[in-house]
Amino acid sequence: MSGTPDDGRPEESLKESYSQLPYETRARRKTHPDTLATLATIFGLSAPPIARARILEIGCGPGENLLAIASALPGASCVGIDFSAPQIAQANALAESIAAKNVRFICCDFNTLEGSLEPFDYVIVHGVLSWIPPDRQNELIATCSQCLGPGGLLFLSYNTLPGWHQRQVVRDFLLRETTDIAGVGAKVRQARESLSSLAARVGSMDWTYGRIIQDECDNVAKLGDSYLAHDLLETFNSAFYFTDILRRTEEHDLHYVAEAAFEVMVPDTYPQAIADSLKTATNLEQREQDLDFLINRSFRESVFVKTLRPAAQPDQRALTKLLVASSLQRLPDRANNPGPAVFRSPGGTEISVEPGAAQIALDGLATHYPEPRSLEEIVGSIQQAKQAALKPNEIVALINTLFAAFSRGLISLHSARPPIHAHAGSRPMASALARNQCVGGTRVTTMLLDNIDLDDSDCRAILRLLDGRRDLPAMVRALPPVPAVDSMARVTTALAKLARAGLIADLPRE
Repeated sequence: MSGTPDDGRPEESLKESYSQLPYETRARRKTHPDTLATLATIFGLSAPPIARARILEIGCGPGENLLAIASALPGASCVGIDFSAPQIAQANALAESIAAKNVRFICCDFNTLEGSLEPFDYVIVHGVLSWIPPDRQNELIATCSQCLGPGGLLFLSYNTLPGWHQRQVVRDFLLRETTDIAGVGAKVRQARESLSSLAARVGSMDWTYGRIIQDECDNVAKLGDSYLAHDLLETFNSAFYFTDILRRTEEHDLHYVAEAAFEVMVPDTYPQAIADSLKTATNLEQREQDLDFLINRSFRESVFVKTLRPAAQPDQRALTKLLVASSLQRLPDRANNPGPAVFRSPGGTEISVEPGAAQIALDGLATHYPEPRSLEEIVGSIQQAKQAALKPNEIVALINTLFAAFSRGLISLHSARPPIHAHAGSRPMASALARNQCVGGTRVTTMLLDNIDLDDSDCRAILRLLDGRRDLPAMVRALPPVPAVDSMARVTTALAKLARAGLIADLPRE
């Protein structure tokens, strides 16, 4: 780690850095209270209901993530804090522009929170712990614990060792190259020039070290300016071993539940030799720390619970308390095959499913996507299709298949029904946030907190109109005509795409 800035006030320097170049943020599904509640349920906990939850984000930046959560949970109460006044001003401006009524943003340091607010059900801390002075890291963890009631859930991200060692080499080099340069923008420009020079030189070396540093240079070069400035060029950037994080959180009555991306915890996600070694680990702490060494992990997004103790292993039977959504599509060339069917995810990953209830379930879930269905609804649909009741062993096999798909990141589970529609309906509506986003760009946030590039101009034009007041004929009239193209077909096609993407909202009318 480099020394403190010349003025001797490292935290003031941090504020100035973020004022010069605000951090670019976007919504993150992994931070959604629904994600945390689902994981808690899988590990035997009763999570706070998300519909009317109290949610705090520490280090909220310009507020896009918390505003997306507030849009998806209109009955929740959300608070975001950040020490950067310009970023809080930006968050408040965005909140005002979309008339967000269930969220407020406060410019303050996290250490001012103790006792000033009622306990929260969910606390989100993304991109903070590793980037504050080391002597304040335990203070941050303590604040998170103090802000949560018993059973409350914490999302905490941080750089991890041993993987961060490789990026630390590049960071150290860039810090030396930019140490005498004033201004964040100038530092970033010099860093990119120096990075290009380093990559060219080490790329000429046909040996292990050269290939490792070349890979890191390539990865860093892809970062945006704000990420480069604040992830690599700031004074503070700490990385931790997983066991060290567990020790620190346990001291403050915070207990590890899982990783926000459940599939990264599953041994079978990895090559057979790694999977076999993980299965011999005697406890979760050992397994997760061993995994970090085996895959050279450099970043974690972990979930913790206040006071309560989660189960040591996930329980597949939790599916009886959750909702299932799947966009897996049966491959058409296998549609009439009496044997195993192959289903493919939008990302191209395939899964083979044996004949029976699971095939029927996945076909049905695909038609309802992105709306999730309960296990009871899924079983009811299967029994209707088969015209016969499912036997207990068939239901167990169905649960096993669905959980296996979830463990591979191929389907999603939910603790509550998200406010979305699989079909547009007569007067469709999108969130005010998504409508605002598509005015000035192509990236929009869905009701599930996914970020998508809406490059279809018709979709963007229609999305801007979805305030819940217009029917289809009104949208046709508002859409600029295209010669020889059916305007109603354009509208219905665009609406189908928007619904499939999770952008058609089931929200109170404005």
